[in-house]
Amino acid sequence: MTVLLTRPVADSERIAATLASHGIETLIWPLTRIEIIATDIHLADDTEAIVFSSANGVRGFAATCARCDLAALCVGRRTAELAREHGFSDVRDADGAFRDLVDLVLRTAQRRVAYARGETVSGDLSACLIPHGIDCDEHIVYRTLPVEEPPDDVVSAFLEQRMDVVTIWSTRNAHVLADSLTAREDWRLDRTVLVAISESAAEPLAKVGFGRIAVASRPNATEMIAEICVAVR
Repeated sequence: MTVLLTRPVADSERIAATLASHGIETLIWPLTRIEIIATDIHLADDTEAIVFSSANGVRGFAATCARCDLAALCVGRRTAELAREHGFSDVRDADGAFRDLVDLVLRTAQRRVAYARGETVSGDLSACLIPHGIDCDEHIVYRTLPVEEPPDDVVSAFLEQRMDVVTIWSTRNAHVLADSLTAREDWRLDRTVLVAISESAAEPLAKVGFGRIAVASRPNATEMIAEICVAVR
């Protein structure tokens, strides 16, 4: 069974190693690449926490700011792990998606937070926090750029109908993948399962021809891996 991983290379390689321990073969097509664009980040004196809605936010923040003495409020497990790796000791994990992250920030009762985010995001954190009296200083630290062409081994697997499972890890990447698959009429997908991290990530791919669509029970890598293992049985 062959599983396609579509996250950026470093993240996909980490997941591929885990799947290999289950005897699952993987191919990697990073639909996007990350470009760090932060310069100098200056935090307001009364900043009480840094909010991270992705692991790339941690990477971008750490690339330009040495502050790790504040609380790190993280969307999920991998983001929290990376925050610890970059020196944060007070790390709190929402273990979910954007709405769970908002709830985590509200529970901490901070008055001012800094948000290290990408150029485009799925939700407006400031708009969610301001009505609750929380100031949110946003710092754009990275951008996501599409990778134009799939590797040759991925093309061959699709053409030969050897691609058993395709994974999608974000709504943004789902749109990139949908555009790519729609443009390739010689790739049949009726024998392929799509495993999506969320309903919103699955939605752009609902009509491209997958034989079945499965959605992780929680929007994190652990549940995605569990769903992949079910799909390849």
